[in-house]
Amino acid sequence: PHRSPWPHGKAMGKPWQQHARWAIVWGPLAAGAVAVAVFLNALQGDFVFDDAYAVVQNPDVYSSSSWLELWRHDFWGFPLDSEQSHKSYRPLTTLSFRLQMMLAGDRADAGASGRMHQLNVFLHAINS
Repeated sequence: PHRSPWPHGKAMGKPWQQHARWAIVWGPLAAGAVAVAVFLNALQGDFVFDDAYAVVQNPDVYSSSSWLELWRHDFWGFPLDSEQSHKSYRPLTTLSFRLQMMLAGDRADAGASGRMHQLNVFLHAINS
């Protein structure tokens, strides 16, 4: 009879199969962990740099603005056909900011920025 070299008599598969299993399971987890580690310092931060324009001063992020306008404006809240527009069209990102701001009670304060950063770090980890 043939004896398996593996403990308990079970074959573990070919080496490339072990590598493939590792890559499928641990690769995404490692990428997500790196994404979280890189952005950890942002979790308690306030709105900075382009946040002032993309979130705090962008009317499309607040519930007082029309949902339809969000789809007609660029990332910064300017109409796409305006001279002021950079033509950077990212409605899903702006929609995400709007939903997060609604949860924050339409207040662009330190608490809102912390929660928005936490969710965005989580989204970075999932996408990694």
